[in-house]
Amino acid sequence: MPKTCPDDFAALDRRTLTRLAASGAASLLLAPALAQASEKAGRVDDVFGQAMAELRKDSRRLVSGESVFVGDTVTTAEASRIGLMVGEATTIKLGPEARLRIDRFIMNAGGTLTLQSGPMTFDRPPSAAPQPVTIRGAFGMIAVRGTHFFAGPSRGKTGVLVLRGSVSVRSGGETVVLNAGEGTDILTFGGKPTKPSGWSNERINEALNSVL
Repeated sequence: MPKTCPDDFAALDRRTLTRLAASGAASLLLAPALAQASEKAGRVDDVFGQAMAELRKDSRRLVSGESVFVGDTVTTAEASRIGLMVGEATTIKLGPEARLRIDRFIMNAGGTLTLQSGPMTFDRPPSAAPQPVTIRGAFGMIAVRGTHFFAGPSRGKTGVLVLRGSVSVRSGGETVVLNAGEGTDILTFGGKPTKPSGWSNERINEALNSVL
């Protein structure tokens, strides 16, 4: 059987690709085509369990080293986790049953992400040049400029906790600024964030363990 080249890929219809993707056989075919059609946002560092990427109604299973693209929605299954390197120095980790959409990302200029569900951590080392990143979700909107924080479900609420640096969290028409060691909760969708306060070590460990 002859090898499939990039020119051959254009001749494959959507039904064929969907069938191949469902079986896992199209992973090597999908990646080159997606790279041509979409801007690369980063790569997969590691996967535990099962993670998928959805782009323009096509799905592909993610494995270590594979690229992720602007427009991808990255999802994890039950009891699964994934680590992503976005841009040149930003590490994002997602816990079980998470959905993260890469709305916009320029390798050296930051971007916009939407956390639709599940827990995540965002980590950009202090030595890296600051890049403006906006993250949207049930917590409202987080404005990031080089930091390490957690966002997602925590003890029946939606919480944001800063481990290093600072972020601003805006929801319900109100903004709070969190510094290292401070967290906030959003009790209802679109609700106002609570005043910054320290989380107990037990709660911090619970949050971080949900993505490890």
